[in-house]
Amino acid sequence: LGGKTEVGGNESCIVELGDGNIMTMMRVASVDMPQTVKNRAYSVSTDGGVSWGDFTVVPALIDPGCQGSVSNYFEDGKPSNILLLSNCYNSSKRSNLCISVSLDNGKNWNMVKQVWSGRAAYSDLIVLGDGSVCVLYEYGSGLFGTANPNEKIGFVRYPASIVRSELGI
Repeated sequence: LGGKTEVGGNESCIVELGDGNIMTMMRVASVDMPQTVKNRAYSVSTDGGVSWGDFTVVPALIDPGCQGSVSNYFEDGKPSNILLLSNCYNSSKRSNLCISVSLDNGKNWNMVKQVWSGRAAYSDLIVLGDGSVCVLYEYGSGLFGTANPNEKIGFVRYPASIVRSELGI
């Protein structure tokens, strides 16, 4: 990858889209953006990352300014138009770790599954070959007093049947 987006984000994840393009999904954190923006953003490359399209804020993906993870829900070993995102779905603090789904290559998103309701932070989401989805994440439960989002590491695996029924895939 050699290109860069014009303004706005960091802690990006790259995902291949169903049409062969690539998307970088990022938290909004920049001196060029107003601090009132509490959403995730993306940019798409149609040339393998040599250049990037417009930096686009996604109103449906609220975010406190925390790393998230995006993966393509492959079908028959090939990239599909289905994307899954794990992030802290909260506009003011690192908590409420959720999975959101897009059925149209990231144009529209819906938050559909809560992973952890309390304090949370960074996460990584993967799709396994059998269609199940795994999330590795930082979370806190007040082990040492006030809950800190980085106290523990959690892991959850959702079987393909749960993914299909609860995520609407």
